[in-house]
Amino acid sequence: ENDRLRLSNGKLGNEILELKSKCLGMSDAARELQSQIFQKTQQISAYERSTSWKMTAPYRFISNRIQGILRKIILLSKLIKYGGGVKSSMGHALKIIQREGVLGLLQRIKAADSTNPKGGMFGNDYSEWLDRYAMLDRLESEDVNAHLKRSKNTPLISIVMPVYNPNLVWLNEAIQSVRDQLYPHWQLCIADDKSTDPKVREVLLNYQALDERIKVTFRAANGHISAASNSALELATGEWTALMDQDDLLTPEALYYVFETIERKPDAALIYSD
Repeated sequence: ENDRLRLSNGKLGNEILELKSKCLGMSDAARELQSQIFQKTQQISAYERSTSWKMTAPYRFISNRIQGILRKIILLSKLIKYGGGVKSSMGHALKIIQREGVLGLLQRIKAADSTNPKGGMFGNDYSEWLDRYAMLDRLESEDVNAHLKRSKNTPLISIVMPVYNPNLVWLNEAIQSVRDQLYPHWQLCIADDKSTDPKVREVLLNYQALDERIKVTFRAANGHISAASNSALELATGEWTALMDQDDLLTPEALYYVFETIERKPDAALIYSD
């Protein structure tokens, strides 16, 4: 047993010596790298102190300025291209100025990467996507009303909304976005899932009193989103049902396009939109 222990100790001792040797080698390599870095730094300092470097400073300044101007021209041309032309890009820029001011526009242009010019100006901003692609600019309320008067069938669309301790600002915006619909034949069915914030009840009751198309029920116990959705669905009397979360927003033309789709495809049983 003693021989076995001595043998094990000997192996461990050899392994320790080997590790120490590797550490010394790594230290030598680190010192060599530090020496190289110091030498390169000294060379750069010498270049920057040289007469030729100082004499060519104006040329470098002008060159950098020209390159900066060229990059901005290239970036501007790409922004115009992605923006759908000069006129469309100007309209988009004006909308940004209206929302965020001139400083906001300048910050977006600065953030735009020339390799990905969509980044700052046309990124993953839903309001910007709407500005560029939504049909709202070509859809007037007078046209919608004229269409509805011509239609033989204007189905009631029941919007089901489960609610539980919502951000009240977002809840107000969500409900108001329904009330702002160009298509007027809707009802909003809200089920409060036993919210602990008493202000939620107050907000919902105010909206119910304000608009007869808004129906509200208050659950006696918290049952989570599925149970709350079913409670809201029990209030629905429409021919079509739509689902909406407490922090969602509908664009004003949203339900009108649902109606238009129903009219064009009367045999449809399910409609999906993003």
